[in-house]
Amino acid sequence: MNKTKKIIGLGLGMAVLVTSMGLAFAADTQSSASDTSKPRSQKVEMFRGKGEGQKSQVLTNLVTAGTITADQQKALQEAMKPANGTKKTIKEALDSLVTAGTITQVQEDTIIKAYEDEKAKLEAERQKKLEELAAQKGITVDELKAQMEKERENRGAGVNGDFKGRGGNKHQSVLAALVTGGTITADQQKAVQEAMKPANGTKKTIKEALDSLVTAGTITQAQEDTIIKAYEDEKAKLEAERQKKLEELAAQKGITVDELKAQMENGRKGKGHNFDGKADTDTSK
Repeated sequence: MNKTKKIIGLGLGMAVLVTSMGLAFAADTQSSASDTSKPRSQKVEMFRGKGEGQKSQVLTNLVTAGTITADQQKALQEAMKPANGTKKTIKEALDSLVTAGTITQVQEDTIIKAYEDEKAKLEAERQKKLEELAAQKGITVDELKAQMEKERENRGAGVNGDFKGRGGNKHQSVLAALVTGGTITADQQKAVQEAMKPANGTKKTIKEALDSLVTAGTITQAQEDTIIKAYEDEKAKLEAERQKKLEELAAQKGITVDELKAQMENGRKGKGHNFDGKADTDTSK
């Protein structure tokens, strides 16, 4: 059993890395394509997928450089918060501070430029990672993007409750490890994977999917119990890892985990509210 768990962990770790990159990119392309009401350069969409931390870091760097003060940083962060799901440009957010005398016009121009430079850097890094991953897979970047988009569309379509949002790779990794450990055969693995496929968008539990195989004599009751336990163990492990990451990120931000979750939920409901950093005279991205 220890051997099985180690194999499961290794397989899941690799799957999480590739799938996470795919989902992050897919979310980015979805938001980009779905909202054309303003030029992308005008939207308050800073480093989508990077969160508030990236936006704050740009301002922190400007404080360190003496471009703005700590008080001005706080005022900027407050002005940049999305209001009730509305979208505004970075210039619209900063103009009010210039009018109020909180920052100067020169400072506004410098802040916008800082966001532009950082965003260009992040996009270059993202493109490099896409090229590297595409090369590893032996496909083009466009083909990789198409795969990632398909993953996004199929996200959450698997068996209800099993690694929700992580895609079919989780099923395959767990089952492959059970085959390696001698718990099930390769033929049984194929039968289990087929039984777990969602039918016409419906959702079913792992037990509901496996009960039919037990009834048909494809797997034994003991095997069904072992398979379910393997999924439960790995799901608990992934949830523990996620909780740890949430606690670390919350500590970095100086807030509670509940407050962090609330921020993430607001971000999910109102995609595209983080600052883009482009001046509204620039319509390229």
